[in-house]
Amino acid sequence: MITVIDVGSKSRTSTPEGHVRRVLGTGENGTRVEVAIQEVDAGKTFHMKASDRTRVAYLLEGKDAAVTHTAGGRTTRHEAQRRTGVYLEPGEEATITASSATQWLPVITRSGIAAVSPMSATRARVPAGSPDASASMAMKPSAC
Repeated sequence: MITVIDVGSKSRTSTPEGHVRRVLGTGENGTRVEVAIQEVDAGKTFHMKASDRTRVAYLLEGKDAAVTHTAGGRTTRHEAQRRTGVYLEPGEEATITASSATQWLPVITRSGIAAVSPMSATRARVPAGSPDASASMAMKPSAC
C-alpha cells in the first residue's frame, strides 16, 4: 500500500532557524521513519545533533549553503547547492547555514539497522494558486 501525504496541508511551526513542517512521524503514523521539511532563513543555521538514527538532509531549494559534517571527531566543510544533501550515520552530526532566502531541507530519519529506505520526496514548480501547488511524500509503509 502506498500512502500519499500532502506536505502543503501540514502546519508550519516557527523555529529559531525559520520554520518546520512535520510530515511523517513515529507517533502519529506508526512508522520508524520521520520526515520534516525544515525551512532555514538566510544567515540562519540548522544543527542536526548526533543521534542513534540514520538521517538525510537534502537541499531542495536555495544555493551556496555552508555544510559542516562531523564524523569520528573529524569535521569537514562543504558548499551545498540545490538538490544536494548530507547523509548521516548514527553518531554523526551536521550544521547547515543558509546563504540565501529560505532553503528547504527535507530531513528524513530512520531508526533500526537498515539505512536503505523506499522513501522518495518530490517537489514541482507550479503556480501557487493552482490545484497542483503542493509538495508530496510517498512511502511504502510495509517496507519500513
